[in-house]
Amino acid sequence: MKLKNYLLPIAASALLLACGYSTEDVTEESEGTLIESISETTGIPESEIEVLEYSLVEAGENKYEGVLKTECRNMTQTFDVIVKVDPKTDEFIVEWELMNEY
Repeated sequence: MKLKNYLLPIAASALLLACGYSTEDVTEESEGTLIESISETTGIPESEIEVLEYSLVEAGENKYEGVLKTECRNMTQTFDVIVKVDPKTDEFIVEWELMNEY
């Protein structure tokens, strides 16, 4: 499946702006964006996609990499995820790729 870029304004999150970007903050704030992006790309309603596991690790300045594991329609999917934070615009740039489904 193709990678999908998706932007999420995070200006509403005063915690991120005041304290910087922790891995936990980025993980929490980007989960919904990923599900929305997957839903839009696959045509599967967000309500049918259950997050089983989502974790990120810092991979560089303002860059995080990780894995998203979901369940949908009695199938489990694993996605590789990259999240970049643009400190100038306070947006996430999210890329994901379906790695397997079983």
